[in-house]
Amino acid sequence: MGMIIDGGPVPPALVVERVERRGRLSVAFRLLLVLPQVVVLFVLLLAGVIVLVLGWFAALVLGRLPEPFARYLCNLTRYTTRVYAYGYLLTDRYPPFGFSAEGYPVQVDLAPGRLNRLAVLFRLFLAIPTAILSGLVVNGWGVAAFVIWLLVLVAGRVPSALFDATTAVLRYSTRFNAYTSLVTAAYPTALFGDRPVPTAPATPAAGPGPAGAPEGAVPDAATPPGPPEELEAPRAPRGLLVLSTGAKRLVVLFLVLGALQYVASTAFNITTASNTRRTAAARSDLIAAYGTLAGRSQQYQQQVEACPAELTCIQSADREWADAFEGFATELRRIEFPASARAGAAELAELADRMASVLRDRAGVASPEEYQTLAADTDQLGSTFDQQVTALVSSLSA
Repeated sequence: MGMIIDGGPVPPALVVERVERRGRLSVAFRLLLVLPQVVVLFVLLLAGVIVLVLGWFAALVLGRLPEPFARYLCNLTRYTTRVYAYGYLLTDRYPPFGFSAEGYPVQVDLAPGRLNRLAVLFRLFLAIPTAILSGLVVNGWGVAAFVIWLLVLVAGRVPSALFDATTAVLRYSTRFNAYTSLVTAAYPTALFGDRPVPTAPATPAAGPGPAGAPEGAVPDAATPPGPPEELEAPRAPRGLLVLSTGAKRLVVLFLVLGALQYVASTAFNITTASNTRRTAAARSDLIAAYGTLAGRSQQYQQQVEACPAELTCIQSADREWADAFEGFATELRRIEFPASARAGAAELAELADRMASVLRDRAGVASPEEYQTLAADTDQLGSTFDQQVTALVSSLSA
């Protein structure tokens, strides 16, 4: 773990060993190979949530994370970055199962220090803009992941622009994780890379001395001063990432793909929620309509039992029961069913109309023999009708 310093916030530095060649066999099975790491990372993240919550309260009081909390969260950030770097095809070396990773080609420099208590209190709100940006670019990389995987698998190497763009995505994600984990006060920046470090100007060659002066003579006070001594070029900071134009365009592409994925996902969720509400409403209306029909069927049975042994009395009850089936069919056609249930609802409405038609035919016959024949057909049709109602309710409940 880096030293805990009290200076200004320093953005976490991501150092990735630049090796563009990739083993095709490792790339081909990268998704399977990274799964054990994902399982371990999930468990570590669960513990990290508890540590972070406790650390948040402690940071509000102390103005910094307690050293054990800072150590764990720093190690967790580094471990997460190594797993993602391996999954992003930035390295072929398998990440070690542990926090110690000396010599691993992906390193993260973290130096947790003092924290502004007000910034800690509102850290979640402050992180919203960078959370959106990080989410978009990471999701955009994920949308392009299959094409990237196929390209690296075929070429056996990661193109330079893609290597730098992916490193920029991973670095920004790491800085976001570090900021939300309270191991840095530096707000995530530089998604599109860093500015190049300026180099010292070249020292011009020394001109000839004054006329008549011997070669190598030391100029006196009257002699104009010579050129300044050569300046030492400033040293590039560790983890400096300068993106080419192609790499920046790829980062923009990832952002666009992430935005499109978000829009598509939002539209899908809205459509799904709308269909869910429509399905629930249709199921409720269907059950209510069937309940009304079932109640009318009970009244029919009571009317038939109360009738004397006269065909005309039973036929009067048949007409009323036929009206109930016609009302059910009308109500069924009024209900707005989801597309998946419309065919079943239409078939059920047709069965209700057939039941009403058969009941009206029964009410118009003149002899008990004809009535008994039609009654047998009605019983079979009624059984099919009940089964269809059950099937339609089940389909709306799935």
